[in-house]
Amino acid sequence: DLDRSDGPPVRVTVEVDQPGLLGDGARSWALSSAEGAVEVCAGRAGEGMLTIEVVAAACEADRCTVHRQRRRHRLHVRETMG
Repeated sequence: DLDRSDGPPVRVTVEVDQPGLLGDGARSWALSSAEGAVEVCAGRAGEGMLTIEVVAAACEADRCTVHRQRRRHRLHVRETMG
C-alpha cells in the first residue's frame, strides 16, 4: 500500500541534459496514485537525454520503504511544420 503519511506518496521528476529541449511547464509532480500520467511540453528542436525519476513511498505490514527508479531515454524534439 502507498504510504500517504508524508503527503502524496508518488513523486515524478524529469530533467534533460540539453537546456531548451523542454518548453515551459512543470518538471516535477506529486501524485496520489501509482498510476497516472504527467505532461511535458517540448521546447526547441534538438537531441539529448531525458531523465525520469519516480519515487514512491509504500508500507507493507509494519515496514515502510521508499522506492526509487531512475531511467534515461534519448529525446528527439523535431521542428514543427506550420
